[in-house]
Amino acid sequence: MAMEKWNVWNAKDTENRRAATNVAHAKGMASRLACAATEAAAWITNSMNKTRSRIFCKPPI
Repeated sequence: MAMEKWNVWNAKDTENRRAATNVAHAKGMASRLACAATEAAAWITNSMNKTRSRIFCKPPI
């Protein structure tokens, strides 16, 4: 059924775009969680040197 949805482009264009946006949003949330986990791990490992973990945290576009 999912393939049928993607095959009917004109009728389902907005729905497809919404689904793509949801996927992108989920990826963004996952990267933010990974960033937070990286910062937390760095803080636990070395609470005085937290700035190093910020290199891995890319600002949201």
